[in-house]
Amino acid sequence: MKSLELTKTLKATPDRVSRAWTSAEELHAWHCPAGYEVGLAECDPREGGSYRVSMIAPDGSVHIVGGIYLEFTKPSQLRMTWAWEVGGDPAHGSVLTIKLTDNPSGGTDLLLTHDDLETEESLQNHIGGWTGALNNLADFVSQ
Repeated sequence: MKSLELTKTLKATPDRVSRAWTSAEELHAWHCPAGYEVGLAECDPREGGSYRVSMIAPDGSVHIVGGIYLEFTKPSQLRMTWAWEVGGDPAHGSVLTIKLTDNPSGGTDLLLTHDDLETEESLQNHIGGWTGALNNLADFVSQ
């Protein structure tokens, strides 16, 4: 299995960034790769709660991902399963962890870890997707 780690410093407090990850309305504003748009965002951010996000690609294809929240320590950590319903391998799930810490500059350091990716192609696709999504997140929370 493969894992990826990405970091991003955001110009917002950990509370603000946490809300962007745990509000369906806010997920709808940013949770997709560059060039895509969010079609649907649902979430119940509590341990055992679920989430589901659909992303519409520039070619019109729809990619739907969802999972279960495994841990939610507000505002510092969010851990969830990640499984594609449409547009990925629905037979294989992975685990996503988001850690938020105060940055001395007044912002937030975000560490995204995505574990249990099955193939090199999946790893590369997720690196590209998460890089674009985190750029969207940075723009969104700094408004």
